[in-house]
Amino acid sequence: KELEDWLASANGLAMSRPDAAALASREWQTLTQCGVTIQTLADLKKAMYDPSGMDMPLKDVRSQILLLAEQHASPQDMLSLFDVLHSAYSKGSVALGLPLADAQAHAVDLVRRRTDADQLQALYKVMRNPAFRFDKATSQTLALKLAPAGADPGKFLATYSRTRSLDEATSDAIVGNLDGLVRRYAKDAKAYSAAEFLQYYPGTFLQEWLDAPMEQRVADDRRAYTAGEFAKHYGATGWHSKFVGAAEATQERLAPDGKAYRISEFQAHYADTWQQRWANAPELPCAECSPYAEEGGANIVI
Repeated sequence: KELEDWLASANGLAMSRPDAAALASREWQTLTQCGVTIQTLADLKKAMYDPSGMDMPLKDVRSQILLLAEQHASPQDMLSLFDVLHSAYSKGSVALGLPLADAQAHAVDLVRRRTDADQLQALYKVMRNPAFRFDKATSQTLALKLAPAGADPGKFLATYSRTRSLDEATSDAIVGNLDGLVRRYAKDAKAYSAAEFLQYYPGTFLQEWLDAPMEQRVADDRRAYTAGEFAKHYGATGWHSKFVGAAEATQERLAPDGKAYRISEFQAHYADTWQQRWANAPELPCAECSPYAEEGGANIVI
């Protein structure tokens, strides 16, 4: 009833009472399993709908907010991405300056891909180097493609300055990011480094890497983080040893049948389409992680 009331309220999604009741009936169990609270939904709605935030139409908020909540998208991270995407100038440096609707759509996509806003902005700044002669549209496209791949801006700059080869600069920037420790799950559901992806998929490396879910490892707080999130969590001087010494997280997501499955089980059931299915599935705590209810989440949606 609490979920239904929020969906129907003016402070929520302002749905008709019958539509709110139907949606709450369908989604409450998934939201509860994912640890989503009414406050989670309210924070996301504020970031997405408020004119001082992303200023999205309410119909777009309604269509996207639940999956964002189920995949634990951070409202603040999404706003940071939106600022870099929509502003022409952000935090003392050049930004992408995309039209509003494009910036809204990309912010939602990129936050789900765990893209770092600072890395996106730094990549765009590199692309705008006058010596490279990329026009604005090309610079935007390259930054939007390389940021979710985790390309290191400095390594891209160094290689492209030396070789003028976009493919070589892209590969070097991704392979060298975060000391080469980042791994992703290929079609066989096993985790490989970017260097290993490049060796196995020389002609389609970037797309294969983008399609692959990121490895996470379990930190001291019994939560799962990617390598980039470890770097933020532990800081520049401490993250490397912490990440190397941490156990690989056994990630789990909900399939359409409402049951929890691991990456290997998604791959066994969905074969070569498992990565796309995984990307659109609600996220559960890893097998080694604390339940979401232990992370301070009062008012779990029920």
